This record gives sequence, C-alpha cells and structure tokens, in this order.
Amino acid sequence: MIDDEATIRLSAGAIFEANGFQVETASSAEEARDFLHSAPFDVVVTDLKMETDTAGLDVAEFAAKQKPRPIVIVVSAYPKSGTDWKQRGVHALFEKPTDIPVLLRSIEELLERRNGADAA
Repeated sequence: MIDDEATIRLSAGAIFEANGFQVETASSAEEARDFLHSAPFDVVVTDLKMETDTAGLDVAEFAAKQKPRPIVIVVSAYPKSGTDWKQRGVHALFEKPTDIPVLLRSIEELLERRNGADAA
C-alpha cells in the first residue's frame, strides 16, 4: 500500500492483512520503487498524488517493467480524466473514498484472472 497519508496507508494495510494479504507499506513513489526493485509483488495499490501529482503513475510504470509484473491499482481523490490508465500500467482505478469490499473483490478477481492466464 503506497500513500503519503499515514492514516490511510496504515488502515488500508491493516484491512488487507486482515483479509489474508502480506503487506508492505510505502509513503512515497521513491520508497515504493525501492520495494519493487528488491522483491516481487503480486499487487501494488497506490495513491495517485503524493510527492508529485503523478507519483502513482510513476509507480505503475515502474511496476509494469518488473518480472513478474504485479497488478497495479491506483486509488485517487483526483483521478485525471483523459489519462490512458492501462497504457501507463494500471489495471484498475478507484476513486477515494474507496469502497473497501469492492476494492478487495477487484483484487481477488484480478489475481484469479492473472493466475488463470498463467495456467493456460
């Protein structure tokens, strides 16, 4: 979970852990890139606006170059219209405030889809 707001980062991380996910948290795009460079991740959930207005997209583009490529979900109170999210490496976009059960279902569905494609 990547978010510059500690309350959001820690509460979302706790919710993900309570739902069976192993979680690493980062407070910036730079910290997230360090994590992504050091170990493989299945899913990356990132805020869009952190140290810059497009920090989350920078994370998505960096994650798209990793092997294996993680699923990237951007969560933002200010989603930019006209952005080609998929081209930038984003699998799903959620607007804040986010419905956590819907986000969790989306993560599960994206993981199932990817794992099904890997098995084929």
